[in-house]
Amino acid sequence: MVYVTCSIFPEENTQLLHRFLADYPDAQEEKIQADWGLSCDIGRQILPGMHNMDGFYFANPNPITGFYYT
Repeated sequence: MVYVTCSIFPEENTQLLHRFLADYPDAQEEKIQADWGLSCDIGRQILPGMHNMDGFYFANPNPITGFYYT
């Protein structure tokens, strides 16, 4: 699963993913291996102006047990 927003606000990005992972202990973050943007606690962030882009956030929370979230 990939979580992406066009937001730079922590409450819509890292904070939300921290809550998701706390609510679903059978999920874990799969680190995004990339050299673009900034590494965050969870995921990666592109700030407005970086790489000639707007602001974006990317994270990759995945189930450990094969459970699919609805």
